[in-house]
Amino acid sequence: MRHDSSNSSSSSSSSSRGRFVVARHPLRAGDVACAERAYASALYPERAGTHCARCLSRADAPVPCPGCAGAAFCSPACRDEAAGSFHRFECRFSEAPTGFGCSQVARLALRMVTVHPRSYFLRLRDRLASPKEDEENGGNEEGKDAYVRVFSLASNNAQRWPEDNFRRALMAALLLKILKAGGYFSGKADISEDDEEEEEEGEPSEEEVFIGRLLLRNLQVLQFNAHEVYESLRGSRRALKPWKSQSIALAVYPRCSYFNHSCMASVGRTFVGDRIVLTCLRPVDQGEELYENYGPTFYMKSVATTLVSLGAHYRWRYQW
Repeated sequence: MRHDSSNSSSSSSSSSRGRFVVARHPLRAGDVACAERAYASALYPERAGTHCARCLSRADAPVPCPGCAGAAFCSPACRDEAAGSFHRFECRFSEAPTGFGCSQVARLALRMVTVHPRSYFLRLRDRLASPKEDEENGGNEEGKDAYVRVFSLASNNAQRWPEDNFRRALMAALLLKILKAGGYFSGKADISEDDEEEEEEGEPSEEEVFIGRLLLRNLQVLQFNAHEVYESLRGSRRALKPWKSQSIALAVYPRCSYFNHSCMASVGRTFVGDRIVLTCLRPVDQGEELYENYGPTFYMKSVATTLVSLGAHYRWRYQW
């Protein structure tokens, strides 16, 4: 997968504020502060027939998956790329998350693993064992492995209730079972009927435990860092109204997740397929922090109600 970003912003950190993003040079209203392709994305099931499962673009003439009815693609190229990546392991079990009542966060947590073979994560094992070093020193490295950035995003584990951690651990175990059944560890993407007979399982291997830990970490990180991907629909190309926003997927963006949020945002976000574009809403000085917005919730609720709901979800206390 390809990851790109603009050169208009850079990440920084401090002990009191954590990580944040500042402008590298003066920016005007309308300038792009950051643009990035998703590390991983998961299309909402109800969009499976209208959007591409790989790039999230509109699929006006959907190309079906030959192995399942749970995915369609905008082109044979996207279909083939997905078949050699995440869909190779998810194809036979594309409906399993729905059957188990999994949320979209769980689907994305699984996709964050299946976009790469296990050899990719095993190569990163030592770096993932000391994420603090990557958090502090790796923020500006364009060649940095994208998953290391994702792994080191805030998870607020110290503030979680034991029940929350237990539920997420159970979900990680379920996702690990899907990976095993899909051939992620054995290399067998297509399992015959004879192989589907239930066998007694022994202790999980060291590799399986490691990947299971990554799944749990993904579930923890996504609660605070996932972006909902949406598209804007208009009634006419010649008029802005009527207009509405439609959610199509959930995705994680390693660099754009470094942006703090504010009720008085300095950038707004739009999406082109799986690519996020953060555009300045007003002039920004060099070195000034860039803030994302909280979405329509701020405009549709009172300030007091907004702060209560956001604080409960993100586990922080708002400061003016």
